[in-house]
Amino acid sequence: WPSEADKVVMALERVGLAEYTYGVYTYLFERWMQNGGPDDGKICSIHQQWGCMNGSVLNMMANRLLITRSREEFQYFRPYMLRMLGWIRREREKSSTDGVSLCKGLFPVGKGCDWDDVAQFWCTTDAINAGGVLRMAEAFAAFDDPEAQALRDEGEAYLQILKDIFADQYQGHE
Repeated sequence: WPSEADKVVMALERVGLAEYTYGVYTYLFERWMQNGGPDDGKICSIHQQWGCMNGSVLNMMANRLLITRSREEFQYFRPYMLRMLGWIRREREKSSTDGVSLCKGLFPVGKGCDWDDVAQFWCTTDAINAGGVLRMAEAFAAFDDPEAQALRDEGEAYLQILKDIFADQYQGHE
């Protein structure tokens, strides 16, 4: 799962072994990314689908770009990153209209991990996805991409929804 593999891949890249991890990304794009349709840009596990997979891959790719500073890789990754973000956006929109989700603007009810529970998973899904969007914004800014500020604003707004929910749920449990 990308949300577990990212720790290993990012550790290798941090210690100077990025040349050995590039294939991870092409594998994800070629084998796991949905092409076309309503799930375009979704990273699909061959085992189970977790809501945080796209955010994990965005975080992983952004970290790599911030380490390597490779403009060539940025140009290659950019359209994939935008497609993955597009899927995150479409999923978040569902929580406003599905009639089941308690928190609007977050991911709808689904699987957050390999447990059998089905719910809205703020920590294992939305926190990872919001973090991925924010890290993506940092990478875009590092390459002076015109989308960087809009991505940062979007990531901050996503994070604010989480902060508001946590503050509301924690109130009275101090």
